[in-house]
Amino acid sequence: WPTPPRGYLPPREGTWIIGILMMGLIIINGFLGYTLRWDERAVYALRVALNLFHRIPWIGDELVVLIQGGWTQGQATLSRFYTLHVVIIPLLLLALAGYHMYLVVYHGVTTIPERINPVETADEQRALYEKLKHSPKHGTRFFPHVLAESQMFAFCIIAAVLALATFLGPALLMPKGNYLSTSMPEEEWWWHWFSALSAYTPPALTDVVYLGLPILSFLILLGLPLVDHGANRGLRRRPIALSFVVGSVVALLTLTGLRLESSWTAWPTNHLAPLPDTAELTPAALQGHGLFTRYGCLSCHSIGSVGGRVGPPLTSLSTRLSLDELKRYISAPPPDVAMPAYGHRLSDDELNALANFVLVAQTFPRTY
Repeated sequence: WPTPPRGYLPPREGTWIIGILMMGLIIINGFLGYTLRWDERAVYALRVALNLFHRIPWIGDELVVLIQGGWTQGQATLSRFYTLHVVIIPLLLLALAGYHMYLVVYHGVTTIPERINPVETADEQRALYEKLKHSPKHGTRFFPHVLAESQMFAFCIIAAVLALATFLGPALLMPKGNYLSTSMPEEEWWWHWFSALSAYTPPALTDVVYLGLPILSFLILLGLPLVDHGANRGLRRRPIALSFVVGSVVALLTLTGLRLESSWTAWPTNHLAPLPDTAELTPAALQGHGLFTRYGCLSCHSIGSVGGRVGPPLTSLSTRLSLDELKRYISAPPPDVAMPAYGHRLSDDELNALANFVLVAQTFPRTY
């Protein structure tokens, strides 16, 4: 991680800035490659990203239309993303990588003596670099030594990816592409921390977090060479920077843990709702028992302490609803209730069966 040892100090400002630009392009290209699957998970991720652009004041709608190539997502969106992912961004990365490599060879990397002794100016660094590059102990030729070490590291990463794909298989590494059936997609695990941060952010500050955090983080990384001109480059001489990095890692892990245990998320489940031993279900209620899981009801509502906590537990309702009231509620919930309307998704028989099961579930014990 180049931030703790101050890899952006003179004369390596350009090396740092080019590296940050490359990092941004790699993140964008990775996201574009993810969406090129063009299954339900990819479309869901694209909608989340477009929602961020939509929140930009004044030009949000125009940016969304520009990105997706029209008022809706379709062939134009896929063509633009493919061109960016395969042609434009790789060419930009190739150009930046070549210039970045030149700067690394010309200015070198942060050496051990630089981390031990303060280096005030770029001239001091150049003089130290000239001295070290001819030293048998500290000097290392970029070709073939440094290049060989980098290539060996890249080979290990590629070998690990190939080994996972060969011995575990894609099905165990990533869910299969869903092109036909309706499902409940969720963000990938590496974005869990951002999901938890969004959930804990007050509604009045959501736009600030969604837009401000990524933009501000990127600008801070780009601006570090312009505002930080300290002489100490080693970790031991910079406890505040080291504490910030460690704190950031702990915060990311904590937010990820909160997301995995989140009570605000309707986690999909294929398990049937548990029934008490004394339960007696009519044929319609028995059919509704399966529909209750099929349509994700158990992901939000618990029965007998099993299920989600997003909605109220059906065995602890303050007021029990009649069959007709349940049908109306399931078909078209009140506007202030965070529940999707199922009137257009259920047939009349399915709606009747689901309402019959919920009617009986209201009489179940709270725990069993």
